[in-house]
Amino acid sequence: MQRRVMTNYLYYYNYQHHKDLANIPEAPIAPGYDDMTWTRQDLQILMARYHPAGLREFGLGLEPSLLQLVPDLMCAHRLTRLELCAIKEETKLEPIIDFIATHNRQYGTLRDLKIQGSGPSHDPLRLVQCMDRPRLIDLSEWAQPVMRLDRIARDHLESLHLRLRERSPSEVTPIFLSTCPSLKILTMQVNKPDLFKPFIRDRFGTNSHPFWSELQSEDGQMSSRAFNTSKESLGHIPLSHMELSGEKSILVPCLMDIASAFQDTLQELVVNSWHFADHSDTKASLAWNHILPRLTRLELKGPIVLAFNLDTLVHCPSLRSLILDLPTLTHSVSGHKLASLASLRQLRELSLEGKWYIGDHLLDYLSDHLQSLERLSLEGCMGPTSNGLLKAIKKMKSLQWYCNTSVGACMRLGMTLALL
Repeated sequence: MQRRVMTNYLYYYNYQHHKDLANIPEAPIAPGYDDMTWTRQDLQILMARYHPAGLREFGLGLEPSLLQLVPDLMCAHRLTRLELCAIKEETKLEPIIDFIATHNRQYGTLRDLKIQGSGPSHDPLRLVQCMDRPRLIDLSEWAQPVMRLDRIARDHLESLHLRLRERSPSEVTPIFLSTCPSLKILTMQVNKPDLFKPFIRDRFGTNSHPFWSELQSEDGQMSSRAFNTSKESLGHIPLSHMELSGEKSILVPCLMDIASAFQDTLQELVVNSWHFADHSDTKASLAWNHILPRLTRLELKGPIVLAFNLDTLVHCPSLRSLILDLPTLTHSVSGHKLASLASLRQLRELSLEGKWYIGDHLLDYLSDHLQSLERLSLEGCMGPTSNGLLKAIKKMKSLQWYCNTSVGACMRLGMTLALL
């Protein structure tokens, strides 16, 4: 007698993604499946076949067998998110393009689209263009650069994710960003140092900020091309979460512009950088002298950390998570400027990775001020002795977790010490 799928098989998945579903109709288990080896896609396939009306998100690998589910998905009238995986050069996109277009006409619920894969002859934006009101577009795992983003609907776009490291970055311009009035989350590789500079004028007004005067004097052609008249404004976009990558010499001026243009809305800033040996910008400094009142997470990785002026942290009073990851080949870096961290009274997580030199005196000083710290990681750091470290840990009453695998220790405070 063939076993049958009961509600409990889907309980965990339903609880996480479809909390309003009370019952799943009984359906025969597919031959060869083991009770304990269900994957997220297995469960979604069963949902598509036997209860499509309950689906709100679906991950679809574009293999012929899974494309057979498209007719079932046409009954998923509450579907809001679609993830398309494993697209290849030989993959035929027409069936899924027709599905998205038809579903959009019938229900209009599909808002989030993630596309993974590769195909030089494929244009992933053909899929996005079928949606009237996309809210999230994730192309971070699409292998080729994406061009002509202005072809998609943008009035309701809140999250845009592009590939973080590629030889030819996707095409993003200030004009495109200005036509995304709801954009809050942006992931991309930056290849122009002045990408965000025009947005400073919208905040400070024409010629009232030195950055805008500098832009006009440096590149009058760009200014006239970007604005029809000298009084035209790009408009405000409420960017709050940004993950950027790029070459250090490009990122430093770009990040300074971001800190000025979006100082009222910026909440999380994650930056991964690299440095080309033929660029002589080692003295470039990343700093700002105004408050970022809502910034709660700052993560800098690579050469950009060496350019960051740590005294700038005094202008980040709400910071709760700080990650500073030095480049791998960096020589020992004096940690005396880390004393600036003492101003971060709300800091909950601190991760210093690489060859920071942190002596017992500095660690003791920081422990007196970082009383809200819950997680501390000093991966690869040099300097503190065992006694100095234990003394600092005892002072930080809120600390729950400490890690430094370079000396073989990782501990959850109050629990068992695990040696890695």
